[in-house]
Amino acid sequence: MTRFAKHLGAYSASEVAAKLSRLAVVLVIARMMTPEAIGLVAAVMAASDLFKAFTENGVTQRIIRASDAELSATCRRARAIYWVWCAGLFVVQLTFAIVFEAFTGNGMIAAMIALLAVEYLFMPGGLVNCALAMREGRMSATAAIAGGQIVGANLATAALVLIWPSPFAIILPKVLSAVIWLIAMRRLRPWTQDATPAANLRPFIGFGAAIL
Repeated sequence: MTRFAKHLGAYSASEVAAKLSRLAVVLVIARMMTPEAIGLVAAVMAASDLFKAFTENGVTQRIIRASDAELSATCRRARAIYWVWCAGLFVVQLTFAIVFEAFTGNGMIAAMIALLAVEYLFMPGGLVNCALAMREGRMSATAAIAGGQIVGANLATAALVLIWPSPFAIILPKVLSAVIWLIAMRRLRPWTQDATPAANLRPFIGFGAAIL
């Protein structure tokens, strides 16, 4: 129960910090940007969140539940799936941006959607590390990293908007914060792919299908 309370406290603190930093962003944006620009960003964020919902594919749970004997092979296969999955989402979102621009002629929204797609390219390099840390019960650390990513992005957004009141000033820090998350996760739980044969792909596909 003590460990649960510790993890709950870490996630709660992360949420509080994220909301406070988001409030600062809202105040700065409301002061520095036009309602039209804010509306553009809101539309882009909504589209990006729609695609990001598909990042949950059940592979992380497979790593957490794997036996010690299967762990190395499971991690190797999971990393390959993460790369394929995230690269696929990157291509889909990029294609959506191109189609959106072709049909609406709004190049700014299309460019912002395409820019946010870059975030997917940083995720595979740290997802196995994150899953291993969660498997080892280091939830407080993963919560701190996730919270730090959000707070860092929000503070960077507020500062950038003051200097450059453009919709891109809101989008760019979200992409850059993915780099911070990647570095932090790889330092939290180092993992190196070894030569152990990869686990069978079929259980992953079945588990992912069940999640979807």
